[in-house]
Amino acid sequence: MTVDLLTIVVVIALVKGICGLLLLYAWLLSRKTTALVLFAAGYFISSIGTALIVGRGVISNFWSIDIAYALIAVAYGLIWSGARSFDNRRTLVSVILAGALIWLVAYQVEESPRTRVVVISAIIAGYSLLCALEFWRARDKELMSRWPIIAFLVLHAAIYLSRIVQPDLLQFVTSMHELAAPGVALLAFEMLVAAICAAFLLTHLVRERIELRHKHASEIDPLTGVANRRGFVEHGERLLRRATVERQDVAVLSFDLDRFKQINDTLGHHVGDRVLCDFCSIATSNVRPGDLVGRLGGEEFAVLLPDIAFFDAMQVAERIRARFAATVLDVKNGRHSPTVSIGVTMSTEWSHDLNGLMIAADEALYRAKAKGGDHIEATQMPRLPDHVWRFRNAHHRRF
Repeated sequence: MTVDLLTIVVVIALVKGICGLLLLYAWLLSRKTTALVLFAAGYFISSIGTALIVGRGVISNFWSIDIAYALIAVAYGLIWSGARSFDNRRTLVSVILAGALIWLVAYQVEESPRTRVVVISAIIAGYSLLCALEFWRARDKELMSRWPIIAFLVLHAAIYLSRIVQPDLLQFVTSMHELAAPGVALLAFEMLVAAICAAFLLTHLVRERIELRHKHASEIDPLTGVANRRGFVEHGERLLRRATVERQDVAVLSFDLDRFKQINDTLGHHVGDRVLCDFCSIATSNVRPGDLVGRLGGEEFAVLLPDIAFFDAMQVAERIRARFAATVLDVKNGRHSPTVSIGVTMSTEWSHDLNGLMIAADEALYRAKAKGGDHIEATQMPRLPDHVWRFRNAHHRRF
């Protein structure tokens, strides 16, 4: 297969420029995402470098080879920097320019076209693998778009690494006004596809993260930082489905801060907010990483504890009650110690219903409130054979 080399390189340059404009437009719609600017800059610079290559045989080799491939190396460095910026990592200017400097030195020292192909291929493959690494170690593990980008970058790197083994796939040509050999045509086609696919995937990744963060924000209570009612129900349902599959017992703890309205009315809403935040800090510090803490509204909270025995659930409730009662508020009219009432319920049927558990925990909570507060009440546990209880307790993770 042979194609006109000038035509295909011009198309690649134009496509890169258009992709850069699209990435820039995406940034204008979401200016907090600096990574999009770096991606767009990488595409623009790569487009300029590719355009200089078009002049091979017309303009000097200094511009069509030295500067052209140096710009392409900088472009890949900027895209790598964008991948770091996407995850709020520091941009390293020295690494962005390192590829271009290596290319310029190698081009001046080494006259062999084969060696130059190896050098530029290694630079492009290196930056591509570094980009894949940055996306792989991204903090937002829920971003599913990471995986096609990582696969694409690894494949792109593999193609250029193959040129190191077989540098004759694309030698430096003396002029664009000639037909491309089959190897050149295939690699040029890969460049064209790479430019389009990478821009699409990067834009989609940014959009997915924005949507994910909006979703998280809609499920988080802005004051305390724990799940709100919507987040508690949605995440709780997922935890219960997993507990059902893995045949785990589950506990739900329902909390209500005692005399909270009085605190708000007499000490002020700023003190009430502090009490809410203090309680959430104590609650989250006394449960496991996989447990769920949520604010259901006002001074009402809940905790879902999967894979736990009844005795351990009561221990968690008592630790939270005792440590919250030990909290001392220093305010203008003296010192105050807020308290909390707690209702505890268990699901031992290995077929869990979150709404039913929350109702049962609330019923126990009402009994605790009726006893004056600062108290823990539990629903009556179903009677199971002793050997079943021994089996379950032996398989629970202890606190």
